[in-house]
Amino acid sequence: ATGQSGPGYVHLFSHDLVPFAFAKISLTAHNDVFLHREADVLRELQHRPLRTCRVPCLLAAGSAGGHRFLLVEP
Repeated sequence: ATGQSGPGYVHLFSHDLVPFAFAKISLTAHNDVFLHREADVLRELQHRPLRTCRVPCLLAAGSAGGHRFLLVEP
């Protein structure tokens, strides 16, 4: 164990309580690296014709408050 906590997770719902996004929010510089890498991997996989698995679509990725975040489809 490194003593580092993981990112925060938030499910986002519409007014009709339909899930529309899943957010991962980094709280540390350590996790910023992992979320940045995850966004790169998701972008790469979206262009591959995968037949045996489904990759969630990356809706948004960026930074806010000095840390990284990802939004993916639910």
